[in-house]
Amino acid sequence: MKKRLLILGMTIALGLTACGSKDADTTDDAAKEETTDTTEDTAEAEDTVEKDTTPITEDTVDSAGIDAFVTIGEYKGLTLTRTVSTISDQEVEDQVTSNLASNPIEVAEGIVQDGDTANIDYVGKIDGEEFEGGSAEGTDLVIGSNSFIEGFETGLIGMKAGETKDLDLTFPEDYTTDPTKAGKAVVFTVTVNKVSRPTTEITDEWLAANSTFTNADEYKADLKQSMQTQTDNSNEATLENDAWNQVYGTATFTQYPQDMVDEWAAASKAQYQSYADQYGVDLDTLLQAYSMTEDSLAESAKTNVRYMLVLDSILDKEGIKVDDQTYTDKLSFILEQNNVASKDEAIAAGVAECNIDLTVKYYIVLDILKENATITETEATTEDTTADTTADTTADTTADTAAE
Repeated sequence: MKKRLLILGMTIALGLTACGSKDADTTDDAAKEETTDTTEDTAEAEDTVEKDTTPITEDTVDSAGIDAFVTIGEYKGLTLTRTVSTISDQEVEDQVTSNLASNPIEVAEGIVQDGDTANIDYVGKIDGEEFEGGSAEGTDLVIGSNSFIEGFETGLIGMKAGETKDLDLTFPEDYTTDPTKAGKAVVFTVTVNKVSRPTTEITDEWLAANSTFTNADEYKADLKQSMQTQTDNSNEATLENDAWNQVYGTATFTQYPQDMVDEWAAASKAQYQSYADQYGVDLDTLLQAYSMTEDSLAESAKTNVRYMLVLDSILDKEGIKVDDQTYTDKLSFILEQNNVASKDEAIAAGVAECNIDLTVKYYIVLDILKENATITETEATTEDTTADTTADTTADTTADTAAE
C-alpha cells in the first residue's frame, strides 16, 4: 500500500492520468474512483484557463523556453486559510464503536447469529451444474448485510463452525445482475469455517487481536492522535488545493509542446487499455463506464501538459532544477514516507519516472506557495473524521450471488 501511495501521489493531487512510460500503472477500482473524485478539485480553476491554443511540433520546452508556452500570474502573496480542527473525545468514542463493529472476535464454539461475521466456502449449482461466479472460498459475510440473494444469509443462522448445509434458493424474478438466472432455482452448498461476533467494549482479547496495546486507555490515546494527524493532513491538503487552484487559474497557454501532448495521450490510452484487458472488455466499453471517450483522453492529455507547464514555470522562476538539492531532498522525503528505498526501486515497482518527477515538483511548488502566502487560521470542530483503520471483513460477493 505504501508504494501505491507514491504511484498515486501526483494523480491524486492533480487528477493526472498516466504519463510517458512503457509500464502504465494499473490500480484497483478504489484508487481509480479516488482519482476521479480529486480531479474535481481543479475543475473550477481550469474553466478559467485558455484552452484553444495552437500546438507546435518542432520546438520543445527545453529549446524554446518555458515562457514560450505558458504565462502565469503572481504566485507569491496568496491569501490562504488553514482550518484547525481538534478531535473530540466523543469522536474517538464513535470511532472505537466503529472499530469494534468492523473487527469482530472469533467465537470458538458459537453458532451463527444475526450480526455475526461468518467465514464461509460455498458452491452454487443450477440444475446440478456449477456455474461461473457461483463459488468462493474464505468469504467473510456479515449476516444481515443483505449482500447475497434472499434466503442465503438467514439460511446460515444457527449453523456451527465446521458445519455444511445446502441452501435451496431461487434467484429473484427481476435479478438484473444476470438476467439469464432470474427466477431460476439454485442450490448453494455452504460450509461455515468460523464465526466471529462484534463486541461492544474494548477487551484484552480484542486488543490482542487488533492492536499492539495492552489497555483501552493507551489504545484510545493512540487512536486520537492518529485521527488528529489525519484531520490535520486533510486540512492542509485543502489549503494546498486552494493555493494550487489560485495559481493555476491565472495561467494562460500560448501553444502546446505537441510531442508531450502526444506522449501523454498515448500513455493514457495504454493505461485504460490495460484496465480493459484486466476486466475482459474492449476499450470503448471501459471508457463508457467512466463516461469517457478517446477524445476526452486526448483532452486530458492537454490538461496534464498544462499542469506540467505551470509547475515548470514556477520552478524555472525560482531557479530550481531536477538535480538541485531542493529536488533531491523532496524526493528523499517522499520515498521515505512511502517506505521506498530509492527512485530506482519505485520505478521497478511500476511507478512511471515522470510521475515521480511530477510528484516531487508539485510538492516543491506547494512549499514555495505556502512559504510566500499570507495564511490565516480558523478553528473548526470535525464531525465526520474517521481514523485509518483496517477492517477484517470483506465483501467478496460475486455477481451471481449479489443482492439486487
